Amino acid sequence: MYIMYNPSICTNCRRCQLACSYHHTGKFSPSDSSIEVVFNNRTGLIKWSIDTTCDFCENEEGEMPYCVKRCSTGAINWQDEGKMKPSEQYNFSFRSSLEEKEVK
Repeated sequence: MYIMYNPSICTNCRRCQLACSYHHTGKFSPSDSSIEVVFNNRTGLIKWSIDTTCDFCENEEGEMPYCVKRCSTGAINWQDEGKMKPSEQYNFSFRSSLEEKEVK
């Protein structure tokens, strides 16, 4: 399975980061998340990454990770490896990713 991230529609809301931390600890604590979202005020870029502690929310109800469920813009998506098709919209990520986009 793959988590996919579309930097062109990410709004830096950090809901994914909070949902991930809740999965890991039962509380909303961005520092406990597998996801890091950083907005650079000087450059206007968003850096988004997933580290190796991501377990795709195993042992949780439902078929998709919390970050995908809670993304309000659809910037994060979930695909089965066999059904994946290359797309310019998404940066494909298997447990690690780093993307930047300019916020207008």
